[in-house]
Amino acid sequence: MPSWLDQCRDRVLIIDGAMGTELQARGLAPGESPEKWARLHPREVAEVHAAYAEAGADLLITCTFGANPFKLAPAGLADETEAVNWALARIAREAAPKSLILGDLGPTGEMIEPLGDRTPDEIRDAFARQVHGLADVVDGFIIETMSDLGEAVLALEAAKRLAPDKPVLVSLTYQKDAEGPNFHTMMGVDPARAARRLTEAGADAIGANCGSGIDDMIAVVRLMVGETDRPLFAEPNAGLPKLVAGRTVFDESPEVFAAKAPQLVAAGARLIGGCCGTTPRHIAALRAALE
Repeated sequence: MPSWLDQCRDRVLIIDGAMGTELQARGLAPGESPEKWARLHPREVAEVHAAYAEAGADLLITCTFGANPFKLAPAGLADETEAVNWALARIAREAAPKSLILGDLGPTGEMIEPLGDRTPDEIRDAFARQVHGLADVVDGFIIETMSDLGEAVLALEAAKRLAPDKPVLVSLTYQKDAEGPNFHTMMGVDPARAARRLTEAGADAIGANCGSGIDDMIAVVRLMVGETDRPLFAEPNAGLPKLVAGRTVFDESPEVFAAKAPQLVAAGARLIGGCCGTTPRHIAALRAALE
């Protein structure tokens, strides 16, 4: 039976927007573990998921971006990694039973040898614990905001090994070089190289998120076209970050954000959502613009 991901060949699928800023608006304190807070405040998390579903998102992302044992350890939850992921995925599922749910895997925050002291097996096993907790609830996985291509591949391997029947979307974060029009991750990987390596590793869709606004994201997507036969996806920020009264804000309006979405589609993106600073209003505007 064809995967739900095949739908994006006929129409653009819409992914939801930012989770962290929505939780902060509901009481998450700066520096507090989002996953620990979410587990204690399931109603507020469910409100965010429901708002994105109502706005027109086809795909909702679980609040498990940092729910790997390394990042859960400071909150005293490393031993409960599987249970935390399962519980947070259930919130999304129950809040929007008709939506497709993607289990979110973000960076571990650890460096892999020889640059760091973590072995590839340790990193892969950390992601495997997340996948184990998510697999029975979600419709697929999204590995996002990665700067280390090697870490992204390890997360992909964990998902494919434990849940081989579920699509896996993999996204890196790129920034424009100080000089010239090129883009690289913090680890020096360019979009074309990433697309080729992730295709080889078995990613079902390949994309970019965070790092920049929609204008730069259009350029990044263009650099990946022709390097892979997998669907491309993009989750740009709501503009570039600005520091206002000591707080980082993203001030691109839903209307401006959505008006540029057709250019992302023309560049080659088949799944589009939002990252930092985007809200249900941005996703509703995106839905309207693409329709």
